[in-house]
Amino acid sequence: MRNLLILAHADDEVIGAASLLLREPADCFLFYLTDSAPDNPYFLERAGFATREAYREQRHAELFAALELAGVERRQVVILPVPDQQAARHVGASVAAVREVIDELQPERVFTHAYEGGHPDHDAAAVVASRCGHRAIFEMPYYHAARGRMEAGDFVSSNGTEQEWTLTLSEEEAKQRLWDQFVSQRHVFARFRRGVERYRPQPAYDFDSPPHARPLYYETRPVGWNFEQWREAIRSV
Repeated sequence: MRNLLILAHADDEVIGAASLLLREPADCFLFYLTDSAPDNPYFLERAGFATREAYREQRHAELFAALELAGVERRQVVILPVPDQQAARHVGASVAAVREVIDELQPERVFTHAYEGGHPDHDAAAVVASRCGHRAIFEMPYYHAARGRMEAGDFVSSNGTEQEWTLTLSEEEAKQRLWDQFVSQRHVFARFRRGVERYRPQPAYDFDSPPHARPLYYETRPVGWNFEQWREAIRSV
């Protein structure tokens, strides 16, 4: 079954859908809304890089090392030249590009991020997926602060449609090897459980309203976004 994953950043695939990559590598196609490198000096310095270009090269090298281990070929990957944290400003172009990929690939399923207020790029991916015209869209949870603290790997709330991929021991070990390729993101993986991945059909979201009571997690971080700014950006389409 052919799958298209609409993702915000390199490493999102091995967090939310490693089992899918490991079980169906030839049938997974990955579309990234950003090149995974921010233009925000705070995050560059925190990661130990002097330039955005150097960080981007590192992120891409990590990504393709992980995908090679999983058996996913480079021809199965599209990366838009958009800086990390800026996906919401390019939603219109991203929707058009995703629709072209869907027309070409004819995927049976689309997977993307849940709308959860964790990262503005993650939420932009949810918008892009909702507007791409595909009938079988599934979402994966990453992180949010719906209950006043950062929580990873669970949806903001349950609606009864949730399903789980339970990894075998060998798949968990393989998933860890994928995670290990992302040297610059090791601090991220510590938040997530390795043995279970969750997904559900994407609900009909109201993107004019925040996904939960504020503040959203990204509003507490120095990413330069609040919900009003994000909402205004995604209204371009």
